[in-house]
Amino acid sequence: IERRDLLVPQNLREYQGAFFTPRIWVEKSQEYLTKALGEDYQEEHYIWDCAAGTGNLLVGLSDKYKIYASTLYKSDVDVMTQRIQKANLNLLESNVFVFDFLNDPLPCVVHKQKNDLCFNCRNFDENTTRLPQSLVKILKDSKKREKLIIFINPPYAEAGTTAQTTGTGLNKTKVATDNRTYLRYKEMLGKASNEVFAQFFIRIHEEIPSCTLAQFSTLKIVQGANFYKFRLRFKAKFLGGFVCPAYTFDNVKGSFPIGFMIWDLSKNDKVMQKSIKLDVYNDKNEYMGVKKFYTINEKEKRINEWLGKYKSQTETLGILKAGSPDFQNSGLGAILNKATKGHWIFHNITAHNLIPCCVYFAVRHAI
Repeated sequence: IERRDLLVPQNLREYQGAFFTPRIWVEKSQEYLTKALGEDYQEEHYIWDCAAGTGNLLVGLSDKYKIYASTLYKSDVDVMTQRIQKANLNLLESNVFVFDFLNDPLPCVVHKQKNDLCFNCRNFDENTTRLPQSLVKILKDSKKREKLIIFINPPYAEAGTTAQTTGTGLNKTKVATDNRTYLRYKEMLGKASNEVFAQFFIRIHEEIPSCTLAQFSTLKIVQGANFYKFRLRFKAKFLGGFVCPAYTFDNVKGSFPIGFMIWDLSKNDKVMQKSIKLDVYNDKNEYMGVKKFYTINEKEKRINEWLGKYKSQTETLGILKAGSPDFQNSGLGAILNKATKGHWIFHNITAHNLIPCCVYFAVRHAI
């Protein structure tokens, strides 16, 4: 029952962006919530996983009266209900429900009076909402909302991924863009609006203010060039977290980090801080130290742009094959006799740019 999610075909799970959270990282994330919020945080806080899947992220939490789990699919609710009945999941059945977080209305806590331009003002009805009434009261009460933790490993689906554009993956455009949150916030998010997890985070930031967001995601929200506009808006206070290898999650390939990060949305800074420190764990859950991740603004140049200054059209000695400047492409650079097919940057190596090309090649393989 714990792994009923595997009954959904893998290609469909990948298309929907469903990535099962391994037990070791569930337990580790709850440890970090304790570090950030105190030993008694479960007694003092409410917890809502608004992309709960089959409920694995909530295993181990104690106060079932303060925990809520919502998901897009009735089949997931059925699985969680079975887990509750078999004492495998400590939740109230009435607190487990179907809710489309990117489309369904929430109680409006932004406007004091009804605003016809506001989706939530126009469409939220306490009598017909799928939200439990106890959760509605929490969302509408500013004091209780400060004690609400949105604890989430959101779907990871992106319109126009590299795998899709190179013909090796499914086109996820409708998954990422066919929802109300995308339409509402696409101008605010810029290119990051194509990513489902960014849509979850921005709706939480804008429409459930003052809560705590405890989330799993890639480090794009801190480092991604496409997330520059997101960072201008998302100015929450960072409370702590860790990174672990992405390949420890189902369906995930590549050597890049997945982060668990805790943000206090009640304490907004003027801008997202310039760097955050995250503890590092390997795939055996062994502590490896601390790594600092730096935010990138629109004016800063990437290493590929630096290399672009050294283009040369003189006699070619070889070809430098380079990819996008991120972790999962770092070790794939190569020096070739001639260019090959693929989604790569090919740079002529000549007598005039030999040293910069060697520097680039060394840096990409060293980091």
